[in-house]
Amino acid sequence: MSKISPLVDSLISSIQCLPGVGPKTARRMVLHILEMDREAGMLLAKNLKKASNMLVDVRNVGSFLKRKYVQPAWIPKDQKN
Repeated sequence: MSKISPLVDSLISSIQCLPGVGPKTARRMVLHILEMDREAGMLLAKNLKKASNMLVDVRNVGSFLKRKYVQPAWIPKDQKN
């Protein structure tokens, strides 16, 4: 991967989990995010964390719903944490 920093390598690996994103695209995306102004990058991180904590992917409903509104019966067994 990159020779910049282990943190950059970690970010690149994280971005590669997205569909269609290989190592070169992930590297470009990470470098772009790091070159953005600090507040924009921090807002992106904050919103990703918030969405991850507050939303549930309910496949049988076909949407992401706020966790507090999701009934446990709606979540397939393979998705329950």
